[in-house]
Amino acid sequence: MTEEEIIEFAGKFDPQYFHMDPVLALQSPLGCLCASGLHTLSAVQRLNVDNLYNKIHLVAGRGINNLSLLQPVVPGDRISVKLQITKLKAYKKLGHGLVGAKCIAFNQRDEMLAKMDVEFVVLLQPHNGV
Repeated sequence: MTEEEIIEFAGKFDPQYFHMDPVLALQSPLGCLCASGLHTLSAVQRLNVDNLYNKIHLVAGRGINNLSLLQPVVPGDRISVKLQITKLKAYKKLGHGLVGAKCIAFNQRDEMLAKMDVEFVVLLQPHNGV
């Protein structure tokens, strides 16, 4: 996560001074420029899409529960994600299934940044070859 990415995202979606102004952010309670929680969640989503969702015929997200943003993401942080499947339920007559997972995001020091429970709907068979 670069300073430029943090500022650009904040300018579009969460324009608060501690996400947009590195100098003013020093006076914030956190004492540094940090990414919006929404930006952190967007980065986690991208990693999940690239590493799993694009490979399993995902139809839709169903929910995010028990979300905790545990510490700020700051310029220079590299985010990684661990996803542990906790629930699988097939609805064969409907042709889809429900997947539940615990998702945890870490920085490059293996410090937990965020955790949440996610649910999503997947097709049981590919649709139109996709």
